[in-house]
Amino acid sequence: MRPLALLDSETSRRRLEQICRDRGLDPARVAELVAIVRSQKGKLRRRGLFEQFDELLSEPEKVEP
Repeated sequence: MRPLALLDSETSRRRLEQICRDRGLDPARVAELVAIVRSQKGKLRRRGLFEQFDELLSEPEKVEP
């Protein structure tokens, strides 16, 4: 299975969004974290990865009810 096959179909994306909401997470923020990891794909050293995580996670979270 490809790492982001979960995000390839509409049904899977809706399920992921529901899981995020059930756990009090912002689905958009989770998608951004995945995008950050994807941008580092293939690099032996993922320099700056944790700094990007910290920057994203330090922003106020927007959780929809």
